[in-house]
Amino acid sequence: MTDNILQVKDLTVTFPTATGELYAVRGISYDIRSGETLGIVGESGSGKSVSAFSLMGLLKGGAMVEGEALFDGQNLLQLDQSRLEAIRGKEIAMIFQDPLSSLDPCFTVGNHLTETLLAHRQISKAEAKKQAEEMLNAVGIRNAGRVMNQYPFELSGGMRQRIMIAIALLCQPRLLLADEPTTALDVTVQDQILKLLKRLKDQNGTSMLFITHNFGIVARLCDRVIVMYGGRIVERAMVADIFRNPVHPYTKALLSAIPRMDDDKTRPLPVIAGQPHDPHSPFAGCPFKERCPMADEKCDAMPQETCIEENHTVACWRYLQ
Repeated sequence: MTDNILQVKDLTVTFPTATGELYAVRGISYDIRSGETLGIVGESGSGKSVSAFSLMGLLKGGAMVEGEALFDGQNLLQLDQSRLEAIRGKEIAMIFQDPLSSLDPCFTVGNHLTETLLAHRQISKAEAKKQAEEMLNAVGIRNAGRVMNQYPFELSGGMRQRIMIAIALLCQPRLLLADEPTTALDVTVQDQILKLLKRLKDQNGTSMLFITHNFGIVARLCDRVIVMYGGRIVERAMVADIFRNPVHPYTKALLSAIPRMDDDKTRPLPVIAGQPHDPHSPFAGCPFKERCPMADEKCDAMPQETCIEENHTVACWRYLQ
C-alpha cells in the first residue's frame, strides 16, 4: 500500500535559549504510508521526540516550527488550537514515554477514558463508560470495572502504559505516534506491550510512527526505518535492508554496539568515540563529522541524500554519486 497518510517536508524546530538558538530538528522530510509502521531511531538528543511533538502542537518554550506536515491535505503546523484539538485524540493519537507523568494523578482511570470519548463523540456518559471498559478489556486489563475507579498511582507501570494505549486507541485514530512507550518498563512487560501494539495495529489498520533508540524493537515492529543524528536524517531504508546493508557510519556504529549471541563475550562492545553533536551549533555540515572515523574536508558541507538501492538512501559523501 503506497498511499501516504502523512507527509512531512523540511521540518525544522529551534528553541530560544540563554546561550543562543538550539537547533533540535534541521530540515527533515519523510512520509508515512497507510497501514505501515515507520520507525525513527537515534540516540537521545537526535530530534526524534521533538519532531513528533511538533506534529501534535505540543512544544513549549517558544519553539519555532517551520516546514509542512500534511495530513488530509491540511498542514498540521499551521492549524489553530481549536482545529488541532479536534484532530488530536480522534484522527491522530500519541502514546508518551512516561505514563505516570502523562496521566493526571487527581483523576481516575475512568475519568481519563470517558473524557476522551466525550470530547470527540456525541455519546452519553453511560455509553462512554461502556466503551471505555471494552477498550480496557481489549488492551488486556482484567476487572475493567474496578480499574476504572482506581487512580494512576495505584497501578503498575505496565498497567499504566496499557491505559495510555487504551486512551490513544479509543477513537480509532488513523495515525498513532508512539514515543518510546516501553523505555521505563522491564523486559517482560516490554514484550507484552509490543505484542499488544502490533495486534491492535493489525486489527484496526492503524498507521504508526514508532520512536525508539532500540534496534531490536525496530526489527520486530517496523516496516521502514529512519536513522537520525544531530537533528538530521542520515539514512532511511526498509527494516530488512538496514540490518543487511547499513551504510552510514553512524548506523553501522549503532548496530555494532548491539550484543549478539555469537559474539566473543570477553570482547568489550564497540563504543562511538567523542561527544554528541552540540545542538546549539549552527554548523551546516554533517553533524556526525567530529565522531566519524572516515570524515574529511567534504563533510564540512551536508551531503544530499542519495539512493544506493531501491527504498534505501543515505546522506554521506562517501556514497554521493
